Amino acid sequence: MSERRGAWLRERWPYAVGVFGVLLGLFLAFGMPRLADDGWSSDAKAVEKAASEFVVAYHTLDSADLDDHRERVGSLVTKQFDADVLETMAATADMEAVASQQAVLGDVEVRAVGTTQLDGDSADVVVVYSFAVRTGENDPLLWNDRGVVSLVKEDGAWKVSDFAVIPPVGAVLGDDADAEEGQAP
Repeated sequence: MSERRGAWLRERWPYAVGVFGVLLGLFLAFGMPRLADDGWSSDAKAVEKAASEFVVAYHTLDSADLDDHRERVGSLVTKQFDADVLETMAATADMEAVASQQAVLGDVEVRAVGTTQLDGDSADVVVVYSFAVRTGENDPLLWNDRGVVSLVKEDGAWKVSDFAVIPPVGAVLGDDADAEEGQAP
């Protein structure tokens, strides 16, 4: 009887190994990612979504309805950043120029987004995006930009605490714009 049993096992061991391999493969494919989830991917997705929503809201503006813009953006940012933005807008003539030209910003497309830093309650996200600027009857100007959106967790939700546009490579800003071409600022 035991000789017969041994022959049966010798003939069928490849099937047993195959079934074991399939079960192991299913566990590795479906069980391990759930066990190994450290929260990075779900938090990264959440901050990337919040950063994308902010960029779209921030660059969708109708100068005829600035209150709507303020309301949409205000719900996505921290109270401190909201106050800073209002102060900056009040101190500059940018918004007056936008309103006088009847500018409309829109057609925002987030082209790429990536989390560069993420810890428990803060994150930095780089967003590559484009948007159109229309003034009056003129053809729209298409802007391609990228920026760093800093977020903090506030009342359980990711809110924007800072936004900085990344200048194009080779761009000269501020007083250095008057420097001669080819000279280092």
